[in-house]
Amino acid sequence: VHARIVRRDGTGRQAATEFLVSAELDGPRVIIGHLALHDGSWANALGLALADDPKVVQAAASAIREHGHGGEVPEREAVPRPDDTGKIRVPVPESLSAGYLACAPGGRAVGLDGWRRIIALAAGSPKLAAVIGASAFGPFMEPLGCQSYWLEMFGDPGQGKTTALKAGAGVWGNSLVKGGTCLSWNDTAIGLGRHLGKLGILPAFLDEQGMADFPPAKWGRTIFETTEGNIRLTAEAKGTGTRLSLPWNGVLCTSGNGRVTAGLGSGKYAGLLRRIISVPSPFTRSGAEAELIGGRPGAPGLLAGCFGHLGSEILDRYGVADAERLLTAAAGLLDLPEEAVPRTLAKHLHCQLAGASMVDEILGTSLRDAVLLFADDYLAEHGGAPEHDADRLIAAIREAMAREPARWPTRSEYREHRQARPDWIDGHRDPARLELPQHGVDRHVAGVRADDDAWVAVFREPFHAELCEPIGLDESVALGELHKRGVLRVAKSWRARGEWQTPVRIEADPAKAPLPMYQLTLPPVDDDQAEGPGLPSPPSRAHAKSDADEPQTPQTMQVRAGAVPQTPPQTPPQTPPQTQAPDRSGRFAAPAVVVDVDGGYLAGTDQLEVVALPEGDGLAAVLEYAAGLRLGLDRERGH
Repeated sequence: VHARIVRRDGTGRQAATEFLVSAELDGPRVIIGHLALHDGSWANALGLALADDPKVVQAAASAIREHGHGGEVPEREAVPRPDDTGKIRVPVPESLSAGYLACAPGGRAVGLDGWRRIIALAAGSPKLAAVIGASAFGPFMEPLGCQSYWLEMFGDPGQGKTTALKAGAGVWGNSLVKGGTCLSWNDTAIGLGRHLGKLGILPAFLDEQGMADFPPAKWGRTIFETTEGNIRLTAEAKGTGTRLSLPWNGVLCTSGNGRVTAGLGSGKYAGLLRRIISVPSPFTRSGAEAELIGGRPGAPGLLAGCFGHLGSEILDRYGVADAERLLTAAAGLLDLPEEAVPRTLAKHLHCQLAGASMVDEILGTSLRDAVLLFADDYLAEHGGAPEHDADRLIAAIREAMAREPARWPTRSEYREHRQARPDWIDGHRDPARLELPQHGVDRHVAGVRADDDAWVAVFREPFHAELCEPIGLDESVALGELHKRGVLRVAKSWRARGEWQTPVRIEADPAKAPLPMYQLTLPPVDDDQAEGPGLPSPPSRAHAKSDADEPQTPQTMQVRAGAVPQTPPQTPPQTPPQTQAPDRSGRFAAPAVVVDVDGGYLAGTDQLEVVALPEGDGLAAVLEYAAGLRLGLDRERGH
């Protein structure tokens, strides 16, 4: 009997005692528990012949138990955990997942020298340095109360992702064999939970995210479950009791071609952004460098001669107090941002810096400088607050209105579209009819806009199915924020009932009741390129008709007898925006003219045209001048 192993449940209470045994002193070792001792199956695992006589089985089991509980047999924890002095109690490798705490042949000194050569390469690749630093500090995160997180490596194939993952996994054991410290995502949720439970506080490493074939929601749940302790409440096999599964805390390193957070990061998954650091490739400077570290067929790399030794040296040399000292020093190198999400990300980066400091103290290297460079760059790109669901909803509405304008008519266009009377009367267009835009109005309308675009109202079904669900919006969060900002308009009586909709009258017939809709006053676009510089926005043809279906009367400049027209508040540009003269094939040329001491400008629908000044100061000269310009509202031509 080599060791007495104590297994605990999710609460930390002792749940079982097992024994690490072998048939010979240097023979293969296996862990046997109570049931294996009771039925004698332990002998088969060791390749021993044991009589089927129950008395022989019981006598052998009693001898193993008595010897295992003797004072000369050391007691070990089944999973790593800190003791009362702050040292990490190292379990026997057989109680951990395969490959962990296994060390390459050749001894500790040879192994650490191999790690010096790897760290020398990582010092020139900050992303690779960050992976190694995160791995080194992993066991100390839970004792120091650090938030667990994922470190994700993503990008195109052949960019060093797997090499970086195996280097980080090689800190704690053999990452080069299948089923070692570096596993694949060809796993189930239950298998992952049990794997993490056996690790306790050691880091986990999983490659090829695409093999999991998880939908976004499943990735979201997996990230939440693992970073919140990996604890599940399960029923006991017998009786009515329950038990907590084994917890896990630390850092989970994963790699794949795509991001696991694609399609997430908002709504109920908004909290994921503070639980994952996503790093794009490349992680090595060349393919030759990656092969030097991880090797290639027929040519082992540096990892083959040093895996496991660095992690074992960390556990032998450092305790929780030492790790806290290094973490405090790391916090002084990288300031905490004010925003909540970047602040949490910075704390994860502090752990990577502290782990790099451990490696530097052991090997005499400069890994921390490379990790600090990575940390500064990462916070520079992720230091702002994430986009709120309210802003994402506004963006979705704007995009839908621009993509399918026929589904978002103005209220006047909506009413006009529902009219059945003819457009022409006695060969002339009915002046009371509104010209619909060329795209027309879709049969399946998503929303209705005010004629002056002061608000937009969205129908219930497209709001849920087309705007919110496809991008994973949390509607309550988004609508609550928009209402607080004054963007969402809700009648007090409706809000008192817990509704976010409000009655909107879109029909011209007052006998028809208003419809419950989501009515929003969209904020102005903060974009310097939204309008051309210095050009007025062309008037919408929908503005020619008010909500009361009355035509708008254009305002023209008033001229007093014997007086020169006053200069308007805005002086027109000296050089007209366009020199091409407007088409004068219709009855009227323009609704107004602007005249000042420097010149005259004919105000067309979309341009200004330079015209000559009046040749006299008298009223008759001015009227003759105006008549020659053919001013007025041309309904047939739309200006």
